[in-house]
This record gives sequence, structure tokens and C-alpha cells, in this order.
Amino acid sequence: MGSSAAALLGLAMLLPAALAAPAAPAGAAAPATPPEAFTESVDVSVVNVEVYVDDRDGKRVHGLKREDFELTEDGRPIAISNFYAVDGEAPAGTAGSIPDEQRLYLAIFFDERSLTVTARNRMIPVLKRFVAGRLRPGDRLLLVSYNGSVKVLQGATTEPAAIDAALGKLAKGSAKGTELMIDHRRILSDISSAASPGIPDPRSILGDVASQTYQDIQIFAQQAHDEIRATLGALGEFAGSLSGLPGRKAVLLVSGGMAQRPGEDLYEAWRIKFQRFSRQAGASGFDSFRQDTTRLFGELVDHANANRVTFYTLALPQDVSGSSAEFAGDGLGSQAIGAIAAINETQPLQTLAGATGGLAAIDKTTQFLERLRADLETYYSLGYVPTHPPDGRKHRLAVKVRDRGLSVRSREAYQARTGPEVTSSRTLSALLLGEGGNPFGISLAVTGETRNRKGQYEVALLVKLPMSKVLLVPRGGTHEGRVRVFVGARDTQGRLSAINEILVPIHVPEAQLASLEGRTSAPA
Repeated sequence: MGSSAAALLGLAMLLPAALAAPAAPAGAAAPATPPEAFTESVDVSVVNVEVYVDDRDGKRVHGLKREDFELTEDGRPIAISNFYAVDGEAPAGTAGSIPDEQRLYLAIFFDERSLTVTARNRMIPVLKRFVAGRLRPGDRLLLVSYNGSVKVLQGATTEPAAIDAALGKLAKGSAKGTELMIDHRRILSDISSAASPGIPDPRSILGDVASQTYQDIQIFAQQAHDEIRATLGALGEFAGSLSGLPGRKAVLLVSGGMAQRPGEDLYEAWRIKFQRFSRQAGASGFDSFRQDTTRLFGELVDHANANRVTFYTLALPQDVSGSSAEFAGDGLGSQAIGAIAAINETQPLQTLAGATGGLAAIDKTTQFLERLRADLETYYSLGYVPTHPPDGRKHRLAVKVRDRGLSVRSREAYQARTGPEVTSSRTLSALLLGEGGNPFGISLAVTGETRNRKGQYEVALLVKLPMSKVLLVPRGGTHEGRVRVFVGARDTQGRLSAINEILVPIHVPEAQLASLEGRTSAPA
């Protein structure tokens, strides 16, 4: 990372890859070993699917049993091995204790690249009221903002007062959505103020104005697309960090809206005003599709479902009620442009929420938060053991209830993550959120740093772990093992590196094996 040598470092360890029998007793013949005796361990894990059931009137349904549900994976019926029901404050079937896999992490995520200051600050007191008294025992809240990089304003806490204080500090900062709004309105104003194409232009420059305005729209659309891509990347990274934590993970995304096709309403306004100049401007009816973000949102959906993260999206766009106020076209055209903007800015967020089992709303704050509260306090969890090994593939999920009059909501898929993928997530959790244990007793020290010609710091690390945690395979006159080390870095601006996996071989001569008991090894 380039900005500071004081970068924060995160590290986690996967179980050593050498999982075999212990060394043979002294004097015994060494057992014959195949050329490659190392094996990979596979953890058998339970897939948990949160399910929300409503009746015909939209009211939450209580009291359902395991046998009331039908669960399928890739269209095949799956036996439900674990069943857990939460009804308000009292988890059914428990004595007040909540299993780790059912504890909640709720992250409030402000997308300040799309929010205006006004919209953000209008939301803050509403969220303060929502947070007050929201937590059940074991539940944790986080407050996160994104303004070019992810910043954890308040780490996981069971104290609503800590979130309240962090929200107060958030209100004093800047939000970049206003800049985007100004650029958008400027282009609409330029289109509106140009002479009507039906009236002769005494300056004979209307075609040049049309061409220049079209170029401005193209630049705006590309910049908006790049901004959305960066934001979705940050959201995916954050979802990955949550996946390293035990239990349920939910993200309340507060956004000014993220377009499926950035600039689509501007292209339509231009077409209404300047269509006869299309050839001169090089305009095409397909231009609004060139920066389509559908695939990017689909990737985030898959990433969230793979990590058991549910999105709740609240869009606070500034132009929902009339983004075309500056456009002086005919009434029908003006209404059409406003409708395009409203749908374009909010539809992807609705898809993100629906596909991960969550909820979406547009500027209906109080009603939305009440529905979110109901989800957090009343739900069913269906658990099952997959019949296939972790293969990194996406598997479709479907949940039904025997009473067909009830509506069911749940995430639509999950991904069977491999061991290295799980460990990468745990490393990211430790790095970004400061959450995670140290079951192997690993220690990490910075032993040196140098600055290269690009201004980046190269840091030397010393990693130590107890040799008692390393299982070795006898091979001839040595004992061998392998350890995977996962390393990531975060700089003082909150930017994260990729999580790098390093495979470290260990070779211990037979004569030194006994003397290593109780000592540590430094594999990296």
C-alpha cells in the first residue's frame, strides 16, 4: 500500500495442509509413504437459510414448524437438518441463549458517493430512533461509510449509544452526491436552453450545440458507471469481510440510487430535443446500454449470497418526484424522463435486496424500517448439510410452505465456498472490522520496511506459530508439512489490498524433531 508505512496488517491461518499420522516411535521403521502424502481437510458445514413468512394481509406468520417447510437445492428436495425459529424477543426452543450461528451483525452502510448532504442528514435522526433499543442479547451493530473507500465509523458493538454517537459525527462530514446532481442538472439545463429544433437558429450553431451536449452526456454516463462499479466493488469487499463472522449478516444500504443504465434519462431528453441531429452527433439508440451495470449488480448478489449477507436497500434519490424539472420539453416528454430516472436509479437496488432475501424501499423511511425490524425479530432459519463438497459453484435455493396462501421470502442461492475462500474472508474480517479469534496462537511482527521508487512501502513480516499446531508427515529422514498463510494490508486511508495466499513448506530433520517441542516456527 502506498500512502503510509504504518499500514494495518491482518493475517489468518488455515489448518496446516499436512494432516497425517504422528511421527513413528524412535527405532521403528519409517512407514512407506506415497510420493505425495499431503491432504486437504474438508469441513462439513451447515448451510443456514433465513426465511420470512407473511400471510395474505402482509402480517408476519408465527408458530410454523420444521415440517411446514419444503427446501430445494438446484431443484432437488433437501432434508432440513437444523430448524430455528425466532418470534420477537424470545427465540423458540431455547432458554434465552442464542446460538452463535444465529447472532446478528447489522451493518448500516452509507453510500456517500451517491447521497446528497440533505438526504443523508435527513436520514440520520430517523436511524438514531431505529437503533435505540434495537439490539437483542448477542446482536451487534456496525456503522460504515463509503466515500471512495470503506471506513468503519463504529465497529461491531452491542451498545446503541455508540452507534448514536457515530451517526452524529457522520452528519458533520461531506457527501459527494450533490456534485453528481449538479452535473446532471447542468446537462438538462443545456438541453432545455437550446433553441427549439423546429425554429431556425439565427446563429446556425444548433447542430454544434447538439453534438457538444451529446458528448457531455457520454462523459457523464461513463463517469457515473465508473463510480457505480467502484461502489459495488466496495460493497462486495465489505460483504466478504462480514462473511468471516459467525451468524446472520445484514447490510442496511442507504443510497442516493445507483443506475442500471447511467445517463439513460439524459439520452432520452437529448433525443426529444435533438433527434434530427443524431447523425451529426454520432448518436445511437444503443448508447444508453453501453454502460449497463446489470452484470455488476448480479456479481454483488452472488457474492452476498455466498457469504450469507442479506441486503436491505433504502434509496433516497433527489429526483424521484421529477428529475426533469429543468427540462423544458413538452409535458409528456418531461414526465417520461422523470419516470425513466426514477426506475433506472432504484430498480437495481430492489433486485439486490430481493435476490438476497431482503427488502427495498424508495424514500419511505418509517414504514421500511418497521418492516426491517420485523425481519430481524421474527424469522425462521432452515439448515441443511450439502450432499456435495465445497466446489465454489452457485447453487439455487427455493423455499415453500405447505400452506400455499402464505408468501415466503429468502435468498435465492448460496455458494459452496472452498477452505481458502473461507479463510480469506476471515482474514478480511480481522483486517477491516477487527473481529476474529486467534485459535493457533499466531504472532505477527514487522521486522523492516523500505520505500521503493513508486513511493510504496515494502514491509518484511515475521510470522510465528507454535510447532504443536503443525502436523508433520514422516518422509525418509525428515518430517514435512505445509502451512497456508493469508496476508492482507489496510492503509491509513482505509484502502485494502487483495488477500494474498502464501504456501509455506516446512522441513524438520528427524534429529531435530524432539527439540522443537514447545517452540515456534517462523514460516513466512
